Amino acid sequence: MRSTDYPLPPAYNQAFDASERLAFEVDLKTIRSAAQDSEKAGRYPRGDSLKNHVDPRTYDYLRRFFGLLKIPETKFASYRPWYLAETLQAPQLHGLSPDLGVEGYLANRAQANHKPISGLETGREAMAVFAGLNDRESEAILLLTFIPHEGGGNAMTQITAAWRRGDADAIAREMKNRSADFPAFEERLIDARNRQWLPKIERALHTGHTSFVVRRDGAPRRTERPPRALAQPRLSDRTALSSAGEIDGRNVGRCYFPGWKSHKSPPI
Repeated sequence: MRSTDYPLPPAYNQAFDASERLAFEVDLKTIRSAAQDSEKAGRYPRGDSLKNHVDPRTYDYLRRFFGLLKIPETKFASYRPWYLAETLQAPQLHGLSPDLGVEGYLANRAQANHKPISGLETGREAMAVFAGLNDRESEAILLLTFIPHEGGGNAMTQITAAWRRGDADAIAREMKNRSADFPAFEERLIDARNRQWLPKIERALHTGHTSFVVRRDGAPRRTERPPRALAQPRLSDRTALSSAGEIDGRNVGRCYFPGWKSHKSPPI
């Protein structure tokens, strides 16, 4: 989130004031340990390397990409593709602040007002969505981070506007569009988790207490800092897109993952 995204839409404060307790996707008490578990799960065992688990063209692309960011091969090659994808989406690498997230804001208010907080899943359960991917799926998740969404920054502006006016249908349509290249992962990331949460939400409905369930827009967000080996002051859009577009002039979608739709190379 950005500071300009505040104050939140009135509906948030109204729901907060009307509720006796809050429930977030992930139990906040487990996030710190889950962050440590995530880095451990995302790192290959000693003697293994990313090079052994992805297409040679993918590895060459990543070597050049991280080279532009002055990150040595010995650093990025020790991590699994899904972990690199999560790291590249860390808010602080894109000029956003993890401290301004809606969950953090509401959690602070809940603590100040002595309202109980719970989670629909543990941090370890959330991590398993990514840690349980096979090599091919993990590689696909990483490569998808290099393909710009239709509409670019304007699409994010539209999502933010839909979020502020409470247009859940518009947000659902955009999330569906974003997952069109890998629908099986949408099932894993969103649909399967929703099914697991429903019994907990139904039990909450029968407690006699009013609960505020805070759901994110689809994909989990990294709130912990990226590992020092991969951290950069800021990963500008132009740096990421230019590096993706300049490598051998190749089309990312066609070259790296058989079965993908054809995508235009990112603009430079």
